[in-house]
Amino acid sequence: MIPTKRYLVTFIKRSLVYTRQRCYSSVHTGQTSALTSCEELHEKLQNKEWHKKLRVLDARWDLDDRDYRAMHLGNRIPASKFFSFDECRDLDTPFDRMLPTSANFSAYVSNLGISNQHHVVVYDDNEKVGAYSSPRVWWMFRAFGHDNISILDGGFGKWRLDGYPTVSGEYTKDEILPTPKQPFISLKQPKHVMHFEAVKVNALAEHPTQALDARGKARFVDARIPQSHSTPYTELFNENKTLKSKEELIEYFKQKGIDLKEDIFTTCGSGVTASILAHALFYSYGKNVPVYDGSFSEWKVRAPEHIVTD
Repeated sequence: MIPTKRYLVTFIKRSLVYTRQRCYSSVHTGQTSALTSCEELHEKLQNKEWHKKLRVLDARWDLDDRDYRAMHLGNRIPASKFFSFDECRDLDTPFDRMLPTSANFSAYVSNLGISNQHHVVVYDDNEKVGAYSSPRVWWMFRAFGHDNISILDGGFGKWRLDGYPTVSGEYTKDEILPTPKQPFISLKQPKHVMHFEAVKVNALAEHPTQALDARGKARFVDARIPQSHSTPYTELFNENKTLKSKEELIEYFKQKGIDLKEDIFTTCGSGVTASILAHALFYSYGKNVPVYDGSFSEWKVRAPEHIVTD
């Protein structure tokens, strides 16, 4: 649900009180793993008080006109809530799925029952890979200062294959979780976001930052940002749709000629699959890399004179 103006006003008032009590950054101890197995998530959900520390999001989405909210209601992990890219985005830009403002992101995820104290596990249900759109949500939370988030390895497909429980229909009484005492508070982290102006400077630079393009080889060859490297996201996964091991991922990037010790940013068509690369780099090498939010959808409109083709 898109937050109403009245909700936003109420949310902001609550937030102002809350920010006097704590810093903006997410509160959690230890380092959250970027990847959670189905077994680990199921074990956590067996704890009667799991909802005090955990939230599960269904972020299924793809480039088609299917009703993904209806699909979520049709079959999902118990108590998971649907995260909509169509609702949680910048509504004032002509480009698809750009990051919303900090206030709108805070209001949206607060409306999902998420606070800064929660560990968030996000999943999707893609036919090709086990994490297609969920890494975008992983990246969004981190871009707004919440590092306590993991992706479900293998996604909803592996969850079902492993025989873990699912539910269908409208939310049951057990799935209506208590509202957190405090709202989610964002603090945007510029280090996670690459903007058009910086990408343009880099495209024309003599010694550019490494730009990794997550799109398929055919789309990359057809049209791309100057000085970018082809690293198709589909090559990061095993046959069972789980993410490759840390060692395999590091070797993959090295085979592609990527120097993991140097700066990197990622791009794709509209910032979704670029997040898969960002997640894989963080998971395997502990490297934080920014995502070009607008990606090629923005680039082809704003810099058509700087498009490389083969």
